[in-house]
This record gives sequence, C-alpha cells and structure tokens, in this order.
Amino acid sequence: MIKTIKEIENKGKVNDSGMMEYNYLIVTTENEWLYIRENLQPLPQIGDKISYDITSSKMSGKGNEYFNIKNLSIVPKDGNESQQQQQPAQPAQQVITNELKKTGNYINPNLVMFVTGVVGRSMGGGRFTKEEIPALVSIAVRAYNEHIK
Repeated sequence: MIKTIKEIENKGKVNDSGMMEYNYLIVTTENEWLYIRENLQPLPQIGDKISYDITSSKMSGKGNEYFNIKNLSIVPKDGNESQQQQQPAQPAQQVITNELKKTGNYINPNLVMFVTGVVGRSMGGGRFTKEEIPALVSIAVRAYNEHIK
C-alpha cells in the first residue's frame, strides 16, 4: 500500500526506565491516521510517499478509524518501492559533544567524563540504539547536576 504523508507528529517519549518509546502519528492525504511504534530512520517528511503493512485497525474514542502499521519505507522519487538507505548515525562521542555544547556544560571535564561513561555503559549493554544517544545524554546531564555537582 502506498500513500502520501500530509502530517507527521512524533508522540514518543522517554519512559520512567529511561527507554525511548517510539510512537509516530502519520496522517495521509486521504485522511487516514496511521500509528507506528518503531524508530523511523530516515524520518519521512510531509509529501513523501510511503509503503507500509497494516497490523491492526481500531476505532478511537470519538469513533474515528485508525491503523497500526509496521515495516514503513519511503518510496524513492523515481517511484520504485524499495526502502531508502538508512542514514549513518554520528559516532557516539560526537553526539555527546554536540549535546553538551547545547547545554553550555561542555567545559566541565568531570561532567564530560561522567556523561561519556554513563552513555558508553548504556550503549555497551545493548538496550539502546545510536538514535537514543541524545536522550541518554540529557538524562545523564540531569543526573550529574542533581546528584554529583
């Protein structure tokens, strides 16, 4: 099934365990509401044509039908229905550096060492993906500021 995206909204959040719970709402040009609970890489944009599999159909509390989907892929502009190449993720240290620069805390070597250690151990545990590094950095900075600083 191929549809065109009219709207896309990230409704995901980090749960109490610090894990990212992905949840995207996609509205097609036919006004169909699609929900996908996967990490979308690359993230589709408004106007992109997408291909997907429907896993279930449900009714909202207001009586509107929506669909849970999986296996979303962006249809390339030439019309072939093959999944686009995934974008290479930034190396973990570069993402950590960029996030710390945003907070203005990059000059604190103790913070840098703490965040690098927390994120490195988290990534080494295999429970997190490269795309979750910014969320891990934010949580580690908050933990440092609340408990160590």
